Amino acid sequence: MGLYYFEEEATSSGGALIVPELATVEFDPIFGIPNPLFGVPLSPGIQPIVNVHRARSAAIFSHIEYEFAESLRGSVGVRYTAEKKRVSNPPGIGLVVSNGDSKSFDNLSPMAAMQYFIDQDLQIYGSISRGFKSGGFNTLVLLPRQDYLPFDPEHVTSYELGVKASRGRFSMDGAIFFLNYDDIQISVLNGVEPQILNAAEAEIKGLEVELAVALTTGLRFEAGVGYLDAKYVKLDQAGLPGLTIPVTLSSKLMNTPEWSINLGLSYSTHLQQIGRLAIRGDYSWRDKTYKDAINTEELIQGAYGLLHAGATLVSNSGRWQFAVSGNNLTNTKYLQSGVAGKPDFGLVAASFARPRHWEVSVRYRFGSLVSRDH
Repeated sequence: MGLYYFEEEATSSGGALIVPELATVEFDPIFGIPNPLFGVPLSPGIQPIVNVHRARSAAIFSHIEYEFAESLRGSVGVRYTAEKKRVSNPPGIGLVVSNGDSKSFDNLSPMAAMQYFIDQDLQIYGSISRGFKSGGFNTLVLLPRQDYLPFDPEHVTSYELGVKASRGRFSMDGAIFFLNYDDIQISVLNGVEPQILNAAEAEIKGLEVELAVALTTGLRFEAGVGYLDAKYVKLDQAGLPGLTIPVTLSSKLMNTPEWSINLGLSYSTHLQQIGRLAIRGDYSWRDKTYKDAINTEELIQGAYGLLHAGATLVSNSGRWQFAVSGNNLTNTKYLQSGVAGKPDFGLVAASFARPRHWEVSVRYRFGSLVSRDH
């Protein structure tokens, strides 16, 4: 059994530029901003936007395992979470009439699993679990409105059946799974504002296979492949108002590649009088992905691969650690996220991942250390 508590407060600030022409009219004909705004006449210059964010989360959780027989084990768990979030702005600053909104969320997330051991090197298992992603507020406000447009949590129920096997230098894990999503938080560009809305249900079917082989002493090869069949099964268009291009049942879920592949090769050895050296290289490949909910053509990321490599040296004493790594060694250009307003403004904005980059680190551990055997 355990307890969890988290609390934070943060302030974000920005501004909107009011051009002189807007300050001289009673009503902005493009975005519908009235003048005066909330009783305050608009003046040319920067209209400040300040938000104060507060969040508090508490949870209690428990996990119990039981051995029904030598070859059959079961486990159950549950987690209860209670959260409260609030966003506010100083009176007269910003575009929201309420000057602040708060919302509470709570969730009960259970899980159950069974394991059957055919022998000490082979087991099959099954599990079912329920989880959630917290709700919140849309705080990037570009047009006047009554509140901060809260959105609700999304929920997922997961079913998984798998096998784990190992024989000598070889091990393999395989699983098939089914995910049922409710109240999915969809990110859309609603007019000029990016917003998160709850208006969809989806199903994801998939499989994963991972294997590892100890080729020689210290040399290890790993590989994995994943497949996803993801689709919307229900859309509430009333919950997606104002979209020039609608999200439909045929739309593809964001950031959900159909196929993915991972390869890894690692080598570890002890260097006399120096320490332990570990070298690793990884290659990952992802199928085509969509970076916005309406599947804008310019925000479709084609299939791509990434190569990473690194080396770590830990001294015999365990106090010193030296590491160097290279990421995206092939300097692949790929999308991370984006937003599109093509029908309204002819605009598509995208964020790309970092190009090839290197990292070097040196660490020293103080205090007593547990002795190491080499």
